[in-house]
Amino acid sequence: LNEDGDVVGAHAQKSDRHEKNWMPAVVGQDLKFVYSTESGAVLAYDRSTHEVRPPVRELPSGKFGHLRGGSQLCEFAGGFVAVAHQVHSSPTTYLHRFVSFNRELQVVNLGEPFHFRQVGIEFCAGLARWRDQWVLSFGVADKEIHLGLVGDDVVREMVA
Repeated sequence: LNEDGDVVGAHAQKSDRHEKNWMPAVVGQDLKFVYSTESGAVLAYDRSTHEVRPPVRELPSGKFGHLRGGSQLCEFAGGFVAVAHQVHSSPTTYLHRFVSFNRELQVVNLGEPFHFRQVGIEFCAGLARWRDQWVLSFGVADKEIHLGLVGDDVVREMVA
């Protein structure tokens, strides 16, 4: 992006993963990406080549279940917080969880599963601080968009 916020270039990397599931995180001056809480990887962006380097590390499997990305990681309580989702079938249902990470992007805790408006296909795509609240952007049934607002107390309770 240039100074006006316009896209002036883009680099696409071939991948066999569902690309909507990457969760970006700014750690100090570095841009990194988390794929899932179980079988994904933490990748780092190389500013000099404008490419994402191979996995910094594979994430440990089993402990936190298979949750995939949704929102970016945002600084919270000395680490990071994000919203991830788990896909269930018959019928297809996405359940979300707040996930807390430490500064090394390791999962610390998972919140209880929740849905926004209805049980079914919902997808949280963003998380941001606004004034004294958290804004969650999400889609419903792949045809509606919504914003949800929650306070720090809710986030803290969900990842405690």
